[in-house]
Amino acid sequence: MNRRDFLKASGALFLGQALRSFDVAQDRPFDVAQDRPFDGAQGKLHSGQALRLHSGQALGPWHGFPRARSVAETAREQETLLAAIESLANPVTALYLPLGTSVLFSSARTILDGDSPEIQRNFWDYTREDTFSDPHYGYFDKSGDFHQYKVKPGYDGTPEYVMAELWGPGVVPFMWFTHTAPFTMAPEHERALENAGVPPKEWGNIQAMGNIRIYVDYEPTPVLDMPMVTFLKRAPFSWRYRDNGANGTYYPFFFRRFIRIASTGCPRFFVIKGVYLHPSVPVPSFRGLPQQGSPEQAMVNSVTSALGRPLEIPRIYGAREFSQIYDIGADQPAVINLDTPGILSGLCFAIPHDLPLDKRNNLDLSITYENGDSFALPLAAFWGPLDRPPEDIYYQTALLGITTVGGEDVYYANFAMPFQRAQIRIQGRDVAAGRVGARISYFLVGSPNVPSFRFKAYYSGPVRKEAGSDDFMLLPPAGKRKYVGSILGAREWTPTPGAWNCQYAEGNVKMIGPPKMSFTGWEDFFSGGYFPQAFVTPTRPLGGGTIYWSDYWNHLTVVGLFHGYNQPLVEAVSVEHGITAYNEASLTCYGTSFYYTL
Repeated sequence: MNRRDFLKASGALFLGQALRSFDVAQDRPFDVAQDRPFDGAQGKLHSGQALRLHSGQALGPWHGFPRARSVAETAREQETLLAAIESLANPVTALYLPLGTSVLFSSARTILDGDSPEIQRNFWDYTREDTFSDPHYGYFDKSGDFHQYKVKPGYDGTPEYVMAELWGPGVVPFMWFTHTAPFTMAPEHERALENAGVPPKEWGNIQAMGNIRIYVDYEPTPVLDMPMVTFLKRAPFSWRYRDNGANGTYYPFFFRRFIRIASTGCPRFFVIKGVYLHPSVPVPSFRGLPQQGSPEQAMVNSVTSALGRPLEIPRIYGAREFSQIYDIGADQPAVINLDTPGILSGLCFAIPHDLPLDKRNNLDLSITYENGDSFALPLAAFWGPLDRPPEDIYYQTALLGITTVGGEDVYYANFAMPFQRAQIRIQGRDVAAGRVGARISYFLVGSPNVPSFRFKAYYSGPVRKEAGSDDFMLLPPAGKRKYVGSILGAREWTPTPGAWNCQYAEGNVKMIGPPKMSFTGWEDFFSGGYFPQAFVTPTRPLGGGTIYWSDYWNHLTVVGLFHGYNQPLVEAVSVEHGITAYNEASLTCYGTSFYYTL
């Protein structure tokens, strides 16, 4: 059975099992004694010897590590890994990935009951040597309970800053680290780094984290132990924003029983995503980065090539293209009826480059599914802010973008949209605005097993948020959904006296699962690291970036998108508009969020 057939055959099974498992009480919580045989027992046991906790309590005989995998098991596990890699570029493959419960390990500081107003107002979302194990820093487990980060002795006695621990089966699909922004370094700091052979603008002092260590399945020594800079050079799908000192990787790290991710130096800013999968999902355990000549490296090379050609992604993965010219107005909509089951894997809307902004903004987009469920929004809002001409906001990611080709502005979306029947409709609002000539292309993938969930977009038009008001709701509560990402924007900022500029952009983006998952600022939502004084961080194929920025932060629009296993299940997404939970900044917010109904 090839990978596509395997995914289609198993996708419905995994989906049903995952949905049934979310609220089952038998899911083990964190920090149960029997889940921690790893601590204090590394390298000290022989088969048949009783394992004991620090308290001396025996947990029964330990019979060594799991048996060797059969050829069939190994093949299925490899298919899981290859599908996870392919899903980074192919949104149709991502549809068939088994669902899981996400948790987020980040340096976002948590306000505790009993914190004084002064403490609540004066904190930063980063850790230091003296705060890493502070009660304010930690993570929410899949049951919603909060746990502090800890420093533990490593296999060689070196202190390790444990940033993430998860029990399997599962996957870590995303890691991001930022240490020191080069533009914040003192001259002597820069000289010291340069003298040490590490140009500060390359890595933002990330070498201060020392080695990254990844332990898998309770093995006594780490599977991976290397300097953080070396790791980020070698890991597939890694990136760095040089001027901001932000680094990370989208490579999926699977584990059957357990994974721990730690560093030998104290981290500063970090975000690590973990996903718990159903026990029926065949997962491999990470044994090292892909080697040349391996199927994993071949898939990495193929996906990397596809990510470099985002307009071609639907064609690369075998979709059929349909294209037609339309004359669109309030009295004459463009209507595309899809009457047989399938998956829409791409949608392109091309218009003359010189078409005025008011005519573009006169168009609405709606998609209606077989059961009457639908979504509608201004067409341009599906791709970005409504008040900027396209030449100000050209950007390209693997899933969404605006570019110019041969005198046309091309708005493209590579979201996978499964349906039994669907109607795509683009129509003008005001007859007086006249008609717009446009070329609409869409891409279809046939499938005998169309997933039951449906793609939707939620648009929140400009909403004025005054200082001290509640969070801006980027995605309001409405039950569990598979979250793909958002476009998030702000304008008309009124700074708070005495506050530093861009304060609102340091507000946390909070995904509510459960559990609660907090990114450490708007910039970290798309892995941009520090906001420099002139924010021009370009978009990347994976993740996102800045769509638009203006002087003095009067207008900022960013896009943050998730791929493959990095798409979490959420109930809501909210955004702080200030550097603390008090939301000190007054500004106008808007956003478009993309998700799947379950």
